[in-house]
Amino acid sequence: MADNVTNELLLEHLKALRTQVGPLQNDMSDVKISLTSLRQHLTAFMSTDAAHEGALASSGTP
Repeated sequence: MADNVTNELLLEHLKALRTQVGPLQNDMSDVKISLTSLRQHLTAFMSTDAAHEGALASSGTP
């Protein structure tokens, strides 16, 4: 069966893989951008929450 493998067949499969991988790379870039945005929002939320807790603690309000 290995005798039937030709350079043309390998090249055809590699081209098909390249066609499939390209869109996946774009999708992963979009996912990374979205994840970075979520991290930034979460960091801002946590910072604001910590500031509110600090203000409450310093005011003596339970």
